[in-house]
Amino acid sequence: MTERTIHTGDIVQHFKRETLTEEEIKENKYLYKIIGFAEHTETGEKLVVYQALYGDFGMYARPYEMFMGKVDKEKYPDIKQEYRFERIEMKWTRIFLNDYLNPILEAAFICLSMTRDTCMKRDLTR
Repeated sequence: MTERTIHTGDIVQHFKRETLTEEEIKENKYLYKIIGFAEHTETGEKLVVYQALYGDFGMYARPYEMFMGKVDKEKYPDIKQEYRFERIEMKWTRIFLNDYLNPILEAAFICLSMTRDTCMKRDLTR
């Protein structure tokens, strides 16, 4: 059996994504970007640092073993996804980047060329 791996920059989905409505899926709920890896200062335990791609774009850290672990089928018998987090196909990553992230980055670059006050007042929505 090939060992599962994740890399900085990977986009992963949490198994609870299976339970979402179409609207929640469009909001990228339970999608995360792997920011990197860290070591717990007291225990030396390897941690995964990841960021939500929805809501307030929160940053989280979870023990690597837990992050890579299997879904508890006794607690979640109807979930089809095998692992707690799984990398998503690049096709979906491109859709996310093109439809969602690129307008945000474009707005950020526009703001970089303005003063703070001008940027804050400008409507950057489409």
